Amino acid sequence: MKKIFIFIVVFCLFAVKSSAMNEIDRDELKCINETSSYKEMMACTNKARTLWEVEIEKYYQMLLAELPDKQVRNLTASQNRWTKYKETEFKMIDELLKRKVNIEGKNIACGLKKDIVKSRAIYLKDYHELFHEE
Repeated sequence: MKKIFIFIVVFCLFAVKSSAMNEIDRDELKCINETSSYKEMMACTNKARTLWEVEIEKYYQMLLAELPDKQVRNLTASQNRWTKYKETEFKMIDELLKRKVNIEGKNIACGLKKDIVKSRAIYLKDYHELFHEE
């Protein structure tokens, strides 16, 4: 089961943007590779998810400050819808994996949730970069 979890983590790290593996990803992978404890692996992934949430907030605030009013309204609506999507996805993940009360199931859920947050952070960063392209 550990091999499956590690495969899922590695696959998800590369699935969103393999060329954009950044410090958060490297630190998470390094942390996971330095332990054989599922609890510690989950702590590594939770820390990464928290850091991705910080990235979401950073780019969201930057976009709010820079975009014209109409685009701010669209961004705000998009972010509100994404937050609802995230909450619904987290509930679905918890429901699907509640049969797997073991630590491996909890680690899988943790990784899936982190990937949802990471994906949004990357989108917001990309939006910010697109806005500044000439």
